[in-house]
Amino acid sequence: GTWQGIYLCEFRNRGGNRKLVLTVYGEDF
Repeated sequence: GTWQGIYLCEFRNRGGNRKLVLTVYGEDF
């Protein structure tokens, strides 16, 4: 949803934190 796009953009901007994104989704959802 909306959060997904925001998180993906932010993490992609930082530079290679895909693992953290996956973890966040796992914890949140």
